[in-house]
Amino acid sequence: METITYRPTERLHSRNIHVNFKIPSDVHDSLGKAAFDDKISLNGLVNQILLKYVSFDRAITNESVVVPNQLFVEMIRAFPEEQAKCIGLILGPKLRQDFAFHGVDQDSEAILNFHIEQMGAYSGWYNLEVSRSDSRIRAALMHEFGKNWSTFLIKYYQSAIRAVTGAEPRIEHKSGTIVITF
Repeated sequence: METITYRPTERLHSRNIHVNFKIPSDVHDSLGKAAFDDKISLNGLVNQILLKYVSFDRAITNESVVVPNQLFVEMIRAFPEEQAKCIGLILGPKLRQDFAFHGVDQDSEAILNFHIEQMGAYSGWYNLEVSRSDSRIRAALMHEFGKNWSTFLIKYYQSAIRAVTGAEPRIEHKSGTIVITF
């Protein structure tokens, strides 16, 4: 049986390519209204939707149960701190399996680009500030969900980064701000 693999388009000069799609007129109208409401171009909106799909939506379909963000946060907050820690330690290493399943590189850049940034942007888990020095990434995760949420995030990202890169991240925590250097 022949295996067919995807090969990206070779680009010589531009990072952008032109693509034509057929979509139902009512979808086009809805997208146009959403773009107008958001004060962006239709092209910009479609690019945002496609990026979210390839970087986030596909990842959550692999053995995931989607629950509203606030419900998940409240569950973690209601657990004893030790359970919040255990949940982080259990879920974190699954990121390596998700990356492998989706063909994502197993490195620090992938963790930042395909997970930390996406979770900050789409899940509401935290606000994010990223900086770089030398070959290190510094991600500051800021939230207002309390001590258990910090415990969960610390153990989740500590175990995720360790599982994906094999390296131990440096983590600092102070009052709703978690700084991860990896």
